[in-house]
Amino acid sequence: MRPPKELEEALTAVIRRLAHLRANWHQALENYFDPGGVLITLQDAIATSRTVTFILQSHKAAIPDFENWYAPFVGNAQPGTG
Repeated sequence: MRPPKELEEALTAVIRRLAHLRANWHQALENYFDPGGVLITLQDAIATSRTVTFILQSHKAAIPDFENWYAPFVGNAQPGTG
Protein backbone atom coordinates (compact mmCIF):
# COMPACT_ATOMS: atom_id res chain seq x y z
CA MET A 1 0.00 0.00 0.00
CA ARG A 2 1.37 3.39 -1.00
CA PRO A 3 1.28 6.35 1.37
CA PRO A 4 -1.01 9.29 0.54
CA LYS A 5 0.34 11.51 -2.25
CA GLU A 6 1.19 14.47 0.02
CA LEU A 7 3.08 12.22 2.43
CA GLU A 8 4.95 10.54 -0.40
CA GLU A 9 5.95 13.93 -1.85
CA ALA A 10 7.12 15.16 1.55
CA LEU A 11 9.16 12.03 2.21
CA THR A 12 10.69 12.14 -1.27
CA ALA A 13 11.73 15.75 -0.70
CA VAL A 14 13.16 14.93 2.73
CA ILE A 15 15.17 12.00 1.37
CA ARG A 16 16.50 14.18 -1.44
CA ARG A 17 17.57 16.88 1.04
CA LEU A 18 19.18 14.31 3.31
CA ALA A 19 21.23 13.14 0.33
CA HIS A 20 22.32 16.76 -0.20
CA LEU A 21 23.18 17.00 3.49
CA ARG A 22 25.31 13.86 3.23
CA ALA A 23 27.13 15.33 0.22
CA ASN A 24 27.71 18.58 2.17
CA TRP A 25 29.09 16.59 5.09
CA HIS A 26 31.50 14.66 2.86
CA GLN A 27 32.60 17.91 1.20
CA ALA A 28 33.29 19.39 4.62
CA LEU A 29 35.42 16.38 5.45
CA GLU A 30 37.37 16.79 2.22
CA ASN A 31 37.90 20.49 3.01
CA TYR A 32 38.73 19.94 6.67
CA PHE A 33 42.20 21.48 6.45
CA ASP A 34 40.94 24.46 4.41
CA PRO A 35 39.27 26.78 6.95
CA GLY A 36 37.37 28.72 4.29
CA GLY A 37 36.25 25.60 2.44
CA VAL A 38 35.10 23.73 5.51
CA LEU A 39 33.20 26.79 6.76
CA ILE A 40 31.31 27.17 3.50
CA THR A 41 30.37 23.50 3.31
CA LEU A 42 29.29 23.38 6.97
CA GLN A 43 27.13 26.46 6.44
CA ASP A 44 25.55 24.72 3.44
CA ALA A 45 24.98 21.61 5.57
CA ILE A 46 23.24 23.67 8.28
CA ALA A 47 21.04 25.42 5.72
CA THR A 48 20.15 22.10 4.09
CA SER A 49 19.26 20.53 7.45
CA ARG A 50 16.93 23.43 8.12
CA THR A 51 15.12 22.75 4.84
CA VAL A 52 14.47 19.20 6.05
CA THR A 53 12.84 20.63 9.17
CA PHE A 54 10.81 23.08 7.08
CA ILE A 55 9.58 20.33 4.74
CA LEU A 56 8.51 18.15 7.66
CA GLN A 57 6.72 21.01 9.39
CA SER A 58 4.95 22.15 6.23
CA HIS A 59 3.60 18.63 5.62
CA LYS A 60 2.76 17.76 9.21
CA ALA A 61 -0.91 17.26 8.41
CA ALA A 62 0.03 14.36 6.13
CA ILE A 63 2.35 12.71 8.67
CA PRO A 64 0.47 10.45 11.08
CA ASP A 65 0.91 11.46 14.75
CA PHE A 66 3.38 14.19 13.73
CA GLU A 67 3.02 16.30 16.87
CA ASN A 68 3.81 13.44 19.26
CA TRP A 69 6.72 12.27 17.10
CA TYR A 70 8.18 15.76 16.62
CA ALA A 71 7.79 17.12 20.17
CA PRO A 72 10.90 15.42 21.64
CA PHE A 73 13.06 16.86 18.85
CA VAL A 74 11.81 20.36 19.59
CA GLY A 75 12.43 19.83 23.30
CA ASN A 76 16.01 18.68 22.64
CA ALA A 77 16.67 21.80 20.56
CA GLN A 78 15.70 24.16 23.40
CA PRO A 79 18.54 25.76 25.40
CA GLY A 80 19.25 23.93 28.64
CA THR A 81 17.72 20.62 27.53
CA GLY A 82 19.10 17.32 26.24
